[in-house]
Amino acid sequence: MSEQQELLTRLVEESYNGHRKGVLQPISPYLLADRGIYRVMWDDDTSSVLRAFRTDVTVELTGHAVVLDYLKQHGFAAPLVMRTRDGALLAYYEGWTALLLSFLEGDLADFTSHSLQQLANCTGSLHTLSYNIREDGASRHLPDSFLRPTRLASSALDHLSQALPLLPDELIPFCQDAITSLHHIQQAQLAGLLPETIVHGDCWPGNAIRTPGGMALIDWDGAGIGPALLDVGYLLLTSHLGKPQLPTMQADKDAIAAVVHGYCQQRKPQATELNLLEDAIRYTLALRVGLEKRLTSLSEKWTEDVWLQKMLARYHVSANITAIAQDYFEQEI
Repeated sequence: MSEQQELLTRLVEESYNGHRKGVLQPISPYLLADRGIYRVMWDDDTSSVLRAFRTDVTVELTGHAVVLDYLKQHGFAAPLVMRTRDGALLAYYEGWTALLLSFLEGDLADFTSHSLQQLANCTGSLHTLSYNIREDGASRHLPDSFLRPTRLASSALDHLSQALPLLPDELIPFCQDAITSLHHIQQAQLAGLLPETIVHGDCWPGNAIRTPGGMALIDWDGAGIGPALLDVGYLLLTSHLGKPQLPTMQADKDAIAAVVHGYCQQRKPQATELNLLEDAIRYTLALRVGLEKRLTSLSEKWTEDVWLQKMLARYHVSANITAIAQDYFEQEI
């Protein structure tokens, strides 16, 4: 057992249900010194998930917990927040901050059309549940989603704009379109053209579990209030990640049809949203590349950067995904 695992075991036993003993099993394949994700196996044969950080992430984890508590109150299937023995949302121990959640039993979703339709249906249900969230008095404590086009999007725009004059010709269209998509989504959100709901923020099969009751989303770190269209655009793109991304990606009509049909069973996007679908599909891609400053620190071997090549592959397929999705949305609406 690692030193981190031993310390977090003590955190769990002292902060939660002292009459039970818990055994921690790492969930993440990577051992990081400043954070850990563990499955807690209790001696009564139940399980929880512990997310712990060796920094003060009180604001972030509190927001995470508040979203999940809101979903619980509205009957939406998601992990439950396990409060400490003192009734607190978070636990603190020797410089660590932790959030304990219920463990959802089930199988990880796959990329079949059936799973994608179920996942899109679940996403549409989330957006319908929280439609016009700003008018709900109970939502006043909900955080903004990581995706909401506010400070982070502005920071990504700054980095991309700084990089643009320095880029090789091959990367200029990508950077220009990334800037355009971020601008379009920001402007539309400010103009009130994009309905805001609770969005998951990282909606793809890797964060979905098939439970006996249906599909459920996990990993709500980026969740909060934001434009519903951004979850849709992200899912349309990530529904393709079950196939090779390099050297190129191909638009999968079956995957796109499944996402569109599943989503529209719960919620049909407005025309103003669909006009921005391509920007929504590219939005998270542009945000990630801008925030990670990959284009402002290119080396001569940038063509060998696998991560960047994957981002470019996603960018190049985004127009085709948009065109196919637009056709399917027209049929549904």
